[in-house]
Amino acid sequence: RHWRMAVDRDGQLCLTYMGQTIRGRPVDRKLGPFSHIATRAERRGGLLFVTLQYQRRDREIQTVDLDLVLAETGDFAELSVTYAPRTDFSVTRKWSDFLAIEWTLDAAMDRVWRFNPNVRSETKEERTASSYYLGLETAKGGQLSLMNEGAMLYELERERGVVRWLFH
Repeated sequence: RHWRMAVDRDGQLCLTYMGQTIRGRPVDRKLGPFSHIATRAERRGGLLFVTLQYQRRDREIQTVDLDLVLAETGDFAELSVTYAPRTDFSVTRKWSDFLAIEWTLDAAMDRVWRFNPNVRSETKEERTASSYYLGLETAKGGQLSLMNEGAMLYELERERGVVRWLFH
């Protein structure tokens, strides 16, 4: 129907909606991407519930579970993150030491908007915070909104179409 979901051979979650595909997976800023280890899916009514499990095995084990809920005929996907990070994170160096979901769009970013209470504004920043959502428009005309429950940090590589959505 509206949504297609897969995991590619690199372990990235691939979400396709109306011809536009985004790919995402958890990354550790210092150690790189996590490895996909398992997927569970269950369909209930018109909803699809998917849990993707990711893991890193370095000095210590780090895990990330992505819980995804899709309404087959809906326009939105809901994503929840549960994680166990390494224990040596720097709490003051948010841009050089973080866990994030790294989303790769199907084209370079043309325009980016952030929304803070009652103000939607275009931004040229490569690192930005947004209280409610980050809106993206690609060079191909695709549009995506990353909505969140609280203030989130985003790191952008506009030419590559990469958004890192920091969660730790």
